Amino acid sequence: MIGLRRFLVIAAITFAPAAAAQSVGGFYAGAAAGVDFMPDRGLSIDATVGTQKFSFPTTSKWKTGWGVTFSAGYAWDLGLRTELEYSFREQKIATFDQNPWSGTQWDNSLMANVIYDIPTGIALQPYIGAGIGGAHVSWGDNFRPTGTSIIYDGSGVKFAWQAIVGAEYAVTPRLTATLDFRVKGSDGYSFPSTSGVSADKFDYLTRTVLLGFRYAS
Repeated sequence: MIGLRRFLVIAAITFAPAAAAQSVGGFYAGAAAGVDFMPDRGLSIDATVGTQKFSFPTTSKWKTGWGVTFSAGYAWDLGLRTELEYSFREQKIATFDQNPWSGTQWDNSLMANVIYDIPTGIALQPYIGAGIGGAHVSWGDNFRPTGTSIIYDGSGVKFAWQAIVGAEYAVTPRLTATLDFRVKGSDGYSFPSTSGVSADKFDYLTRTVLLGFRYAS
């Protein structure tokens, strides 16, 4: 009985303030930063010789990168949030078909997100969401096969989407800590080179783990 009583007292102390610290609604702003993982991505190296077109499929491998997000939105009733988000991600290229490459990829995106906070009655609760927008993906820093002078620096803007799943903790009624996982993609990029050869049919896809906060006004 003493052990059960002690457990109930600890549980009451732990969850009573948590229940009181649920997030308030209304306008909010947030920011997050974390690590970015880009899976192997297929593309083609295309060239035209005379009237003949040649296409060589290849697979790109990427080093672990990083990303940040900044958001502003409104928390409605019943756990629904809508927001605008700016995000930046950076990755370094590793290889194309095991051949070493050098260079950097940048992703600047503007997204409109809809997020649902799943109610739990306590300060800790999960959320899911999705977003659409535009992604400006660039290759730079002399993006090229290592040891060659053929450079593929370039950029393009494409439609982008993302899926979001995470959890949040209401530190105070206005301040919320967040941890989430995002999958984001946009398709159809092409990067011409200085030699007339181009890297085509590149579909951008990345996975990001972000730790952040949200503050309600």
